[in-house]
Amino acid sequence: MKKRQIIQDKIDLLTASIGSDMFLELVRFIAHIMRIKYEIKIFISRRFLDLYMEYRDIIFYMYEEDAEECGTILTNQSIVLLSEDELKNKLLIVDDVVLHGRTLDNVYKYLRSKGCLPEQIKVKVFLNNTDAYKIKSDMFQCLEANNECREKTWLLASDHILKSFYLGAQPYISYLPYWKLQMKENAGQNICSLTEKCKCGNLASAVQRQCGMESYILYEDQIHTWKPLSFCAQKTMVRVYKYNYMSEVVVVPYVVLNHIEEEGLKDYCRKLVDKQVFYNKISRLITGNLSKEIMHFLYGSLTYVISYVVGMMFLSQYKVDDAHLNRQIEKYNFGGMIHVDRSKIDDIIRIFEGESEFFLDSQEDAVCAENKEAGTLFAHVCSQNKDMKMNHLAAYYLKMSGQRDEKLAADNAGRMQGIEFVQLQKNMPQVSSNETWSPTIILADTGRGTIACTTVVINGKVYACSHLYAGEMNSSGNEDDLIYYVYPLMCLEQYAEENHLGSIRKKKEQLAKKISQKISQSGGSLTYSFSDFEVKQLINQSICSNREEYYLRRFPAYENDAMLRNCMQIEMEFEKELVT
Repeated sequence: MKKRQIIQDKIDLLTASIGSDMFLELVRFIAHIMRIKYEIKIFISRRFLDLYMEYRDIIFYMYEEDAEECGTILTNQSIVLLSEDELKNKLLIVDDVVLHGRTLDNVYKYLRSKGCLPEQIKVKVFLNNTDAYKIKSDMFQCLEANNECREKTWLLASDHILKSFYLGAQPYISYLPYWKLQMKENAGQNICSLTEKCKCGNLASAVQRQCGMESYILYEDQIHTWKPLSFCAQKTMVRVYKYNYMSEVVVVPYVVLNHIEEEGLKDYCRKLVDKQVFYNKISRLITGNLSKEIMHFLYGSLTYVISYVVGMMFLSQYKVDDAHLNRQIEKYNFGGMIHVDRSKIDDIIRIFEGESEFFLDSQEDAVCAENKEAGTLFAHVCSQNKDMKMNHLAAYYLKMSGQRDEKLAADNAGRMQGIEFVQLQKNMPQVSSNETWSPTIILADTGRGTIACTTVVINGKVYACSHLYAGEMNSSGNEDDLIYYVYPLMCLEQYAEENHLGSIRKKKEQLAKKISQKISQSGGSLTYSFSDFEVKQLINQSICSNREEYYLRRFPAYENDAMLRNCMQIEMEFEKELVT
């Protein structure tokens, strides 16, 4: 009964926030994906996978005995596990939104390279953004969209999907373990107390706070759970998310491994199979020369295992025994369960520390020499914005990277190369590693950036590593509408109370009309609006103390932008009109 009530509360929350139409559209689409008769279903991570996991229990609750989940589910990274026999089946590729089609095309080309015929493959997406440049690909002949939409509709839908994660306690991550705890139970309270004891600042964005979410990072030197791991490129850390509306705490350990060469991936994975940490299916991947797809999968698997180890040490030290590990994510991302228990922790760490020759030496100089495209762009951004804080600088860099990515898509080219964390540190030597690391996590949490596996060639050797890429919410973004509209509504009730205005229903309508007119006059188009529920949330939470703080939290790339000052001026005019 308790679980059913939790799901019903989540349904009520999502319906009120993103609207019943959007909610039901997502339910119908995901329910269709669940029951459609395909032997293999390939979900594009991280967003559609997270969306599916968010709505899966909701659909079983709403449809009851009519709900069913057919086929084997994998992700675009774990498709390397498909056997020759499995590749003879019908294959369904699923994503929430198609913009340029590059990720979908990569999966399609991989399946075709393994002998799959076009008639075996179907691609389904929730939305197709018809305004986005599309690469040239035969994949589009297999594509079926639930809805065709223009740019502004996609932005609104995309924003709602992210908000559903924040509201419904669905971590926006992929290929990492995470544990859920009830906030009101002792374990959850212990973790919340730890964030206060360590004086962690709440890193949640304004929109996340509006959705009742808090975000914290605990570094290894704050909690002393483990000694520094020599094979990691950054300080190991634990992310803690508090979802106040669902009364849940989520613990997400995260490590970034150093660059690992091909032979090292084989060696580490072989030893983890011997230790029965990995299942035997991985054994057939680590023979002969490794494709880049297999290297991505193995590097991601190793990242998961070490993050798992860090998480277990953390929870053990703080006597958290009743945390719920999400095993479903292992099934989808890795095709089977990862077996790590406390008796194996020391052995796992020794495997990596004992074979350090497989990691890249002199990492900073070698990496920067190889990845000149991203490094040059970041150096240019730094030189043009010397006084910008690191969190704003990282956001601005990703905005520029996203714009280059758009041009590459228009030219039917590959993606803009991601950037390594050592490049960020090299160009900002005065900034501590924590100050460099935190902004990248914040950007990834809000969709403006994404941390993904890739392969690079350095000194004739192929390495797998992690890169920071511009996220889909960066290149187009929803700043143009929201930047004009959010702050006046957020403060409307405050102005009414301070100035004894009484009922402001008509004033609110007048304000919305004036904003619409202003945007129309400036050449924009107002497509985003808040529901009464959202307005109430904004008003009831002290997200920011002033207008400038709000804007720079929501849109850090606008720190030195003339548009920011223009928007502030427009809002001050509105405020004067409210009290006259």
